[in-house]
Amino acid sequence: MTLKYATLATVSAALCGALALVWMCVPELPLSLWDVEPSYQTGFVGRRCAALFAGLGLMLWLARHSEPSSARNAMSLGLAAGCAILAVLGLAEYATRHANAYILPAVLVEAVLALSFVMVERRRVGI
Repeated sequence: MTLKYATLATVSAALCGALALVWMCVPELPLSLWDVEPSYQTGFVGRRCAALFAGLGLMLWLARHSEPSSARNAMSLGLAAGCAILAVLGLAEYATRHANAYILPAVLVEAVLALSFVMVERRRVGI
């Protein structure tokens, strides 16, 4: 089975949309799941991240049927880099006990998304 960009972008857009809603409406939910003390400051940062998730989700949704191009490649590799960095940060927070084991599913999703976007673009250029 070959992963198609349209499928990956659609699933990623839905995930970004869900994350935007959660971080905007109930930022204390993911924080409490990860054993991070909810506060006004963490909610403030979470709500601002929600705006980024909303923008990424919309970008992915609108580009889901785009043909292979340098712009799509840049978007895919940028998203892969962001997801990979989030995964590494999540592992670091878990290792230093700043977050509990419930951060690991997020790390797994981030790593899978990073690898998936890289694989889709590598296959496009025949690497």
